[in-house]
Amino acid sequence: MGLLYYSAHRKHYLPFQVLIDLVAPLISDHAYYVEKGVGWTLREIGNIYPKEQEEFLFENATKICAYGYSAGTEKWDKTKREKLKQIRKAARVLNRKNSI
Repeated sequence: MGLLYYSAHRKHYLPFQVLIDLVAPLISDHAYYVEKGVGWTLREIGNIYPKEQEEFLFENATKICAYGYSAGTEKWDKTKREKLKQIRKAARVLNRKNSI
């Protein structure tokens, strides 16, 4: 997140691909502070690259940690957030069935 430091205070940003390449390897990490950092960073990326952030989250909906999902989508409208939530829920159900 230090790369963005709250986007509202910045005039210049790193390109989306540079930012997401730093976050992507961490999206499924379950360490508490890593999850928080991923979520905050995704939220800030969404402030400056909303379309790209949305595409990334939908492409990785089943991989992203819980807090990353929650914080990364907190500024989305309810409909869009519900759609992503349903994708995540369907994947969990499928994983449970496959593990039995």
